[in-house]
Amino acid sequence: MNRVTLGDVSLRGISLGQYDDLRTLRKAYFRAVPEICIERPRLVTDYHVEKGLLDQPRISILDKARVYRKVLEERIPIVSHSFARDHDMQQFPVDDKSPFAGSTTSKFKGVLLHPELLALAMWSELNTVSKRSQNPFYIDKNDIETLNLAIFPHWLKKSVWEITRYRDYPGQFHTTISNEPDNMTLLQNAVFFITSKVLCISHAIPDFSKALNPGLGSMIEETVLKEGDTSDPSKKQFYQAVREVLKGIISYSRNLANKARNDADSPKTDPAEKSRLKEIAEIYQNVPKNAARSFREALTTVWICWTAIHLENPNVGMSLGRLDQILYPYYIRDIKAGVLTVRKALELICYLWLKIGDHVPMMPETGEQLFGGTGSNQAI
Repeated sequence: MNRVTLGDVSLRGISLGQYDDLRTLRKAYFRAVPEICIERPRLVTDYHVEKGLLDQPRISILDKARVYRKVLEERIPIVSHSFARDHDMQQFPVDDKSPFAGSTTSKFKGVLLHPELLALAMWSELNTVSKRSQNPFYIDKNDIETLNLAIFPHWLKKSVWEITRYRDYPGQFHTTISNEPDNMTLLQNAVFFITSKVLCISHAIPDFSKALNPGLGSMIEETVLKEGDTSDPSKKQFYQAVREVLKGIISYSRNLANKARNDADSPKTDPAEKSRLKEIAEIYQNVPKNAARSFREALTTVWICWTAIHLENPNVGMSLGRLDQILYPYYIRDIKAGVLTVRKALELICYLWLKIGDHVPMMPETGEQLFGGTGSNQAI
């Protein structure tokens, strides 16, 4: 067998021990237990109820886009996490010095719920999920009550799953009037079928290139031009929907910038933390609305867009794709300009890997047993 050699051994002298803040944060991620977060389901449900969407026979893509814009604009802008839960369900402090602000949920390590899709599968387990033997999730008692009384009841007959069931089985399981009576058979009877796949986008790779350059602001302008060039109502609505979501992503990033700036201005903030927060504020003020100007801004754009994707779509096999290809131009440009070192680039990438592990998919106990325990399903 031919010997494999590396032409570039620049990482040989670098170890995790050289990154104190990174190592500390990594330990916290491994120590933390996932916590069910009700921020997204509460915002999604509130908007559907407020606008009467659940009473409509059909919810348009524009309506759904407005839902996701609301979630992005109104969710809590978390720049740094302060606390997490350990596997004894006890709270412990987190020293979060990540250069990337924002999070997929309101928790340090969260569990996303999508009540319009499959979250109701967890309903019967809310009081036991923190005690199960495989991959327990923490959930606050008040959050259980909110899900029980104010969120889940609205979706009893309105989730994608239940709408499909009622259309094919108006008597639930007895009288079938559909031309395709076997529509639900596989979902109802095949134990080894991953039922979440029919409710989400999975095994797909987003194209981050246009988000990186020219940025979401230019993409919004492009949708305006394309909407003006078509007379097709469905296409016009599509471009309007795209604008809604992109504006929501930009607003979320700006909210993070404002939060970082406000925290930096606090008299209680020490000089080192003040510098970190001001740098975050400057970056998040620019991207992802505008083109990324540096390797770090490019990573930030990917992270914010990745967060937005999971707020719309469950974590089931989405992939970040060939980040080496889309990020290399930013990396090599900064290296040649002397504003980035290999050691710093590696640190940023490590922080990004931790951030994308800030949540796990919702999984009922049966799913944990079938799959031997499941963690994050993002494909790297």
